[in-house]
Amino acid sequence: MPKNIYISGISDFFTKTIETSFYVRNIAEKQTSESKKRYLEVLLQDSTGTIFGTIWEEYMEAEYESYVGKVVQINGMVVQNQDASYQLIITHMALLDEYLYSDYVNGISEKDTKSYLELLHKYIGAVKSQNYRNLLHHIFTSIPDFEILPATLKGHHNFNGGLLVYSVSVTCLAKYMAYSLEKYNLNPSYSLPYNSDLVIAGGLLHAIGTVNMLKPFPEMKRIPESIPLNLHELTIQYLCRMLSQNNGFNLTEEEESLLMHTIGCVYESTDRKPMIREAIILKNAIQLQGDVSRLEYFLFSNQDKCGSVFDPALNNYIYIQKEHTDNG
Repeated sequence: MPKNIYISGISDFFTKTIETSFYVRNIAEKQTSESKKRYLEVLLQDSTGTIFGTIWEEYMEAEYESYVGKVVQINGMVVQNQDASYQLIITHMALLDEYLYSDYVNGISEKDTKSYLELLHKYIGAVKSQNYRNLLHHIFTSIPDFEILPATLKGHHNFNGGLLVYSVSVTCLAKYMAYSLEKYNLNPSYSLPYNSDLVIAGGLLHAIGTVNMLKPFPEMKRIPESIPLNLHELTIQYLCRMLSQNNGFNLTEEEESLLMHTIGCVYESTDRKPMIREAIILKNAIQLQGDVSRLEYFLFSNQDKCGSVFDPALNNYIYIQKEHTDNG
């Protein structure tokens, strides 16, 4: 049966009973805090996002827990939670034998993947320092399946290819910030060129620890061995291991220190104050990218409206522009 309902449009079926298919990311048995009534919490996914479903004990079947990592046909009702998010109350699940895999993969297209990889290698090629350039080339040609890794599981860029998109977009922002400041923030008394190589290297590598932290679809989970460490620690650990291999990138002590400082300033608070402008630029590029991405999520969630709209989950007003047509 062709997939007919996607998570991005689930709000259209509020209070209605639906029959459609999803990929099962996770199933966990839980119970209510007061009555201790058992239920299954099901995390479902399709190519447009994720949604939680609940199966109460009267509808639970023994084989359901074996459905993790498989595509299922579900019957259920669309309801809304107190935080305005949507959920499914599921009455039945059954394995689906025939389906189109791309309907359930939450990731960028092959065309977009190719474009972002070209941008990635364009930035690497623009690095003037042979040491930095060799390091970047070695790293990004030795990571298996880098182009399908998510950047996070539930936060920003939580889709296959998310790490590639995030790394390139942050680098692009930081690069243009540095270019704009150097070209237009002119002070005749100063002559201090920006280190473009450091901006690019820091932008592309600041989240590289993700490769040892997360697995892509269909597993989409954290690698158990990485759990004791945060992303900053995993990133520094990964870079130190790469640098110790010295495969054609004999970074000077200054180059290594500046790169580690720039990346460190991304994660640490006022305890570590940036010593160089490039660290300030990268930190602000990451913050800008994150802030805009979060607002885009709420704009997308309310795209069926226009004008000033109050979003209860955001607890703020957002402005939805009216779509313009050829007829005005």
